[in-house]
Amino acid sequence: MISYNSAMPGGVALLGKVNRRSRLPVPVRILRQVAATRASVRHILGRNLVGLYVHGSLATVRPEGGTARNAPGGFCPRRSDVDLLALTRRRLTNFAKKKMVEAMLRLSGNPRPIE
Repeated sequence: MISYNSAMPGGVALLGKVNRRSRLPVPVRILRQVAATRASVRHILGRNLVGLYVHGSLATVRPEGGTARNAPGGFCPRRSDVDLLALTRRRLTNFAKKKMVEAMLRLSGNPRPIE
């Protein structure tokens, strides 16, 4: 389960809960991809990382009983991408930017694109 606008600060477990009404089931493969991305971002940014945030369709809530067809913006495991925002304390160095691009290219598409 992923909570809406869940934060993943450097030392906190994957995607802490924000509120029960905003939770939606997420396939294990997607959770693993987000966890791998978090680990990579944490390794590259170190103490500069404030948090990694889920947003976009993965963070939206479908109406009770809603599906991807009748709830635009809801996450669909077969076609949606994974949107993440990394918040840092300081601007990234060129070296850190290069490492982040390399990591995102390696992790993106397995199973879903990362933006």
